[in-house]
Amino acid sequence: MWIAIGVIALSVIMLVGPIMMVKPTPGQRALSELRSAAQKKGLRVSMVPNPIGSDPAFLANYGLARLDSGEGKPIRPWKLVRKGFEHEMHFCGQWDWADENQALPNIAAQLPELLQALPASVCAVERNRLGAGIVWSEQRKGQETDDILELFLHTLQVLNKVKD
Repeated sequence: MWIAIGVIALSVIMLVGPIMMVKPTPGQRALSELRSAAQKKGLRVSMVPNPIGSDPAFLANYGLARLDSGEGKPIRPWKLVRKGFEHEMHFCGQWDWADENQALPNIAAQLPELLQALPASVCAVERNRLGAGIVWSEQRKGQETDDILELFLHTLQVLNKVKD
């Protein structure tokens, strides 16, 4: 009798165990809902290498495609990365250019105000031929998802509207 109960219990565990392992965790579900909300607002979400090269290896890039058709004068690509410290040689506080490509003066003049509004969990801001993007660790720390996504959308729209 006890052997039959043991076999039945083991069978149930072997059936339910793998199903529970593939079930998303609450954190995974929250990230999925966050990314889905971003897509509903018109943002594209992709994973990109961490611009500062530390853990995690990949972060989410919340991007917005260029508003124009891409014809005419090409976009000058640039990327600003948040450094771990402020320095007078940086472009703006903790923000500095990732490489030699810097934004033109008409764009650079608008960046300090936009950068100051971004949460501390934003690691980089970029603009390239495809559009503008914000590299984010997706840590909200008490901030409402909708507020962050609206801020990102506004920032990316401004960056896409400014002509080179």
